[in-house]
Amino acid sequence: MIKMHGYIPRLAEQALQRGLSRAPALALLGPRQCGKSTLARQWLGDAPDLPR
Repeated sequence: MIKMHGYIPRLAEQALQRGLSRAPALALLGPRQCGKSTLARQWLGDAPDLPR
């Protein structure tokens, strides 16, 4: 298994920025292991309610 270090920018970041500018909350939906939690951590920091 190859272990990657660092954050890989995602195309969804632009959509996330637009969504957060329109509403105080949004949902990140997608298949397993596509980077939803990683994207949320990148934007929100290490919030205690994000899954590990």
